[in-house]
Amino acid sequence: MLKRDHFDALCGFLILGIAAYLMLEASKINAPAHVYPLVILTVVIALAAVSTAAAIQRVVRAHSQSAANPPDKSEPTKSLKIWGILSAVILYAFGMQFDYTLSTGVFLFVMFLTLGPGQFSAATIVKSLLMAVAMTIFLYLAFAIWLNVSVPNIFRQ
Repeated sequence: MLKRDHFDALCGFLILGIAAYLMLEASKINAPAHVYPLVILTVVIALAAVSTAAAIQRVVRAHSQSAANPPDKSEPTKSLKIWGILSAVILYAFGMQFDYTLSTGVFLFVMFLTLGPGQFSAATIVKSLLMAVAMTIFLYLAFAIWLNVSVPNIFRQ
């Protein structure tokens, strides 16, 4: 069975690879529309690099422990959370082609739910929805209004 630290490192490398590919694709977009994807992907790469380095450090530390002091059992992987995050990132990358506001709101909602306390309740869903809406409005105002970056919108022809 794959231990959590190994799985975290593997997922970190996978996310780094996907984000690097998306960054190459985003760099082909004409200015100034490429600003938003490049900023977001830079943040994703930085966070994924830190997370991957921490997972690798935990793996190395677990292997360096002596046989007399066996390592603690890793908790089982939370595959629902991992696959929720991975699916959200991939769907967001494809959804950005069609509508910025809708795909950003859905992405943030899924991420807030997935990274939340782990138990789904009405209060958690409402909080995640409110945070996603507030953050989407803030990002839209920051990029579309303040920075005047054109964002994809399915309703505009």
